[in-house]
Amino acid sequence: MVNLSLWRKRFFSRIREIEEEIDRATEELFREIKEEELRRNYIIPLYNIRENEREYIISIDIPGVNKEDINLELQKDKLILEGPCNIKLPSGRGNCYKLAIELTEPIEPEKVRARYKNGVLEISILKKAEERRKIRIE
Repeated sequence: MVNLSLWRKRFFSRIREIEEEIDRATEELFREIKEEELRRNYIIPLYNIRENEREYIISIDIPGVNKEDINLELQKDKLILEGPCNIKLPSGRGNCYKLAIELTEPIEPEKVRARYKNGVLEISILKKAEERRKIRIE
């Protein structure tokens, strides 16, 4: 007969060990990110990329930036963002944001729209439509 109390104790002990392992790995990752940002003296902002068959929708968190100070460019297959961080960060991290995002599919550069509101820059980039044509069979 299995001693349920002992099994339960071992089970939850192992769960606690896994949680501690995850905490250590997370702390180490964020420490490495912070050290890298301090060396570079700029901040890589948090961002999210959503994609469907028609477009990319990219949201970038850049609080403390005036809309007029945001530099957003398309260079071939890359979206590049730079902007000064005008708020004092408690961590003492860099004083500007920099980010480069590679786009995996051809896009329509003339059909890019961007909107900045409440510290979030939202960019919509249309993908290039596949060229299709009817082929005459002889």
